[in-house]
Amino acid sequence: MQSAPLASSVGAASGDSVVSPLLPSCGGPRRNLFRFFASSRSESSLGAADGTKAAEKAPSAEASGDGAAGGGDVYRRLVSGTEGEKDFRVLLSKKSGERLSPWHDIPLFPNGRDARPLLFNMVVEIPKNTRRKMEMQLRLPFTPIMQDLKKDGSLREYASTLYWNYGAFPQTWEDPREPGGREVFHARGDGDPLDVVEIGSEVLPVGGVVPVKVLGALAMIDGGELDWKVLAIREGDPLFSQLNSVADVERLCRGVVPGIREWFRWYKLPTDNVVNQFGHDEAALPAADAERVVYRAHEHYLRLLSEEHEGEVEEGEAVRKEDEKESHRQEARGRNVAVYIETKERPPATGEAPADARQRETETKAGEKGEHVRKQKLWLP
Repeated sequence: MQSAPLASSVGAASGDSVVSPLLPSCGGPRRNLFRFFASSRSESSLGAADGTKAAEKAPSAEASGDGAAGGGDVYRRLVSGTEGEKDFRVLLSKKSGERLSPWHDIPLFPNGRDARPLLFNMVVEIPKNTRRKMEMQLRLPFTPIMQDLKKDGSLREYASTLYWNYGAFPQTWEDPREPGGREVFHARGDGDPLDVVEIGSEVLPVGGVVPVKVLGALAMIDGGELDWKVLAIREGDPLFSQLNSVADVERLCRGVVPGIREWFRWYKLPTDNVVNQFGHDEAALPAADAERVVYRAHEHYLRLLSEEHEGEVEEGEAVRKEDEKESHRQEARGRNVAVYIETKERPPATGEAPADARQRETETKAGEKGEHVRKQKLWLP
């Protein structure tokens, strides 16, 4: 069947024939989500926590700093430090050796805005089948890709394996000062480049620059902030020509769209006791609407560069008191999860719809964040 290439791509990347519990397809086995996350701290047959299987798939790209990054004749990866350590970082450069920022210096449109099919450049931050939380560091010179840190200074890893290539669109920014519409509970942007989930069969290296076609988008609400997850397929993937919409993905790659939504809904539960929400009635927006999301994030980025703040922008995030104890934060998060699950499963006695309750709660958080604003220093060219 045509659904096999993507449905089984999780195992194919590591040489296994395992079907992901979050990617049901062709009658593949599924496990309970809570049981899966509870056991996900140990190494999974879908990929070790240290990402060794993914590294084995691309030894040349990981072993040297001059490996081709996607469009190999244009950009090169500059790798320094030891993978899995705090000093590990990835930058990009031209053939001439000129250093490039993966956020500022890579164009959003590889072939121009009027080209058809319309393609966008994606900068890969996290290869599929790995757990390390790699991310562009927007406050450091040239915005290198490094492993994110927890509040205690230790390296951050996801509690479960990420089954798709994950990264960001260059020259985009989700503006934290601009509230969204009612369909996203008026949530504001998270102050980061726009995220992209690439569902193809190949494991892509950290720092890879690959042209992708947009297929749809999920409006995730994380901590009261709007954090879009744009779904895309890499140019050159075996299913590239057959996938042009969310409907195509659901037809040829059953389970991928709900798998992505549920992964991002629950992935913070084991470590932060948080369950994320989704706008637009949890539906994936069609490709045309998703492209408009990318255009809007690009416009926000251009506006950011034009402002005379020298990198000082309002992040639109609620400020927590520095002396607030961790136990209090955990207690508050626990109450939020309990309220969400209760209203999701059992409507309140007043008869109010669960969606209305969640929307009011999110709007209240957004209003509170508008009253408490902190400054964030971004490295801008």
